[in-house]
Amino acid sequence: MRFQFLGYGGAYDPEFGNSSVLVFDEDYSILLDCGYTVFQELKKQELLHAPDYVFICHFHNDHIGSLASLVHWRQIHGKKIKLIYPNELYFHKIYAYLDFLLPEPEQYVDFVSVSTLPNIKVIDTYHKHVEHYQSYAFHIVDKNDMNLVYTSDIGYPNFIFDYLDNQYISNAIVLHDVSFEKLKHHAYYNDVQQHQSKHHIIGFHHNPLEKPMDCTITLAAEL
Repeated sequence: MRFQFLGYGGAYDPEFGNSSVLVFDEDYSILLDCGYTVFQELKKQELLHAPDYVFICHFHNDHIGSLASLVHWRQIHGKKIKLIYPNELYFHKIYAYLDFLLPEPEQYVDFVSVSTLPNIKVIDTYHKHVEHYQSYAFHIVDKNDMNLVYTSDIGYPNFIFDYLDNQYISNAIVLHDVSFEKLKHHAYYNDVQQHQSKHHIIGFHHNPLEKPMDCTITLAAEL
């Protein structure tokens, strides 16, 4: 399993691209989040045909803003995207979102329940990013038992690491939201880096030029 960031900036840092990652497993590839800069970046890197699946972790514009463009482009070019959904409520919400932009979305995208995909888990992070707001993280395990977790946006720095501890998982690759300021909706770098003895952490969703001298987390911008 390998992964490639398509952007690592926050919502208001378009010069660094919206935070998004393309994960390549042995049998398929998954695009995690598709914000308003992502379609452009996929096109620039000639990767528009690459994702087999897409998962949107929450519905803020820097995570979903160019999904309709990708879905439409892929349908025109004869390879429909498979859009993963974790539950029926999420399905109805993303269907309604796409239906506003592309009437009868099922003509453009195949909807796939995460329950049908072995080795893939969606982690419920409700209230962990924005108060009373639904969001998710994503966990994939490859055939060699390598664990990769993508947090998307999260303001609780211990939540994902507690999740991994509860499943007796160590040495995971954790792509983690990292803020260089103490903010309510994003994880403070100094709290996240306390977990580096157990996991390989890569930080994203920030301006990398603002990295503090005492930050020991590898940033997506540094890969």
